[in-house]
Amino acid sequence: MLTPQVIREATSFAFNNAILKNEKIIAYNLIGISLINKCNLNNCLIDIYRDHGSHSRIEVLNGKVINSLFKIDGDLLLFENFIENSVLNSKGKLHIKNGVLQDSFIRLSSGISLQLDGVESRSIDNTGERLSEFSIKGLLVDCVLRGLVTFSGIVNAIIYSSVLRSCFFENTSFESTVINKCNLQRVVFMNCNLKNTTFSHCNIVERPLVLEDCDVTGARFLNLPKGAVNFINCYGAEKVHFIK
Repeated sequence: MLTPQVIREATSFAFNNAILKNEKIIAYNLIGISLINKCNLNNCLIDIYRDHGSHSRIEVLNGKVINSLFKIDGDLLLFENFIENSVLNSKGKLHIKNGVLQDSFIRLSSGISLQLDGVESRSIDNTGERLSEFSIKGLLVDCVLRGLVTFSGIVNAIIYSSVLRSCFFENTSFESTVINKCNLQRVVFMNCNLKNTTFSHCNIVERPLVLEDCDVTGARFLNLPKGAVNFINCYGAEKVHFIK
């Protein structure tokens, strides 16, 4: 049973050096930045509502988040946290920086921005779609990315032993990214920078990987048959490397 705390009149809130267990924190119409700093959250619900036109950001810093759910009508920043068995649901920008995210779920609304910066991520199941920006810097391991539609972003990462299913990437840079031992199912890259990108020992499921109007200069495909990749009007396609 969660213990409710309802915040109605304040424009922001702050928790510092606290242990929050079995807590349900509900806040309405926050403005500005609210802080959860150096806290341990276990089995908590953070539920933030806003009226049309108001804007707020929740910052979770230098803490631990276990078995918890964030439902945020606004931006959510998580910096240097250990996050496990939790759900992050944001209707604004979601930025996770310098931490560990494992066995957790990301739920995103259409049109928002997702940034993973310096994050070691494991077992993310993301069902968000139509992201305005999709940016990753770090390591993704055993992740599931489903139904992503991106329109910009920079990915400079190692994506390992993961599943990309029904994803459409447009105007996104994957330069020097390594995609290794992943399952790619109905994945399309359009007008993307794939310079020096490596696809290694991937399993292409159902249909070929589609690259359309992309720059694939120096791209490498290791242990992949040529028939598994469909190049459409790609710059540098005649010089890509298929290596067995």
